[in-house]
Amino acid sequence: MESAIAKYDIKGACLASLYNNTAWEIQKTDKNLEEAEKMSAIATAWAKNEWKKPKETKPGYLTTKQWDASRTRTYAMYADTYGMINYKSGNYKKGFTYAEDAAIKIGKGEDADNNNTYALLAEKAESPGKYVKELEQFVKNGKSTSRIK
Repeated sequence: MESAIAKYDIKGACLASLYNNTAWEIQKTDKNLEEAEKMSAIATAWAKNEWKKPKETKPGYLTTKQWDASRTRTYAMYADTYGMINYKSGNYKKGFTYAEDAAIKIGKGEDADNNNTYALLAEKAESPGKYVKELEQFVKNGKSTSRIK
């Protein structure tokens, strides 16, 4: 993969997407989590920087509002991946910060998959008093998974 990245000069959004998607697929196997974490860290850092202070040019076919929303969604998706990889690696506090960004700060508790990652990490990184009400609300709103329930 690294040689293809170099050969085709893959960078920016394309590289971040490649790393995030690859990291997500790797974490599903519960193997090679260190490699997945490295790729996801790069993708997530890139997405967070683009979300806050974009360096890439806004595509002409998007309004500023659409572009802002797209960058926000991308960061949330990459942060969720990074959170899940850190959960599976036992780095609960580290992963929790990103899962909280994805599920709560950005997603407002409306995405069941992001809520799932948040719930898994919250259980390990926080005291029940800090997250149980949020998880209950996910269930009440129909924005939970069977693992949350």
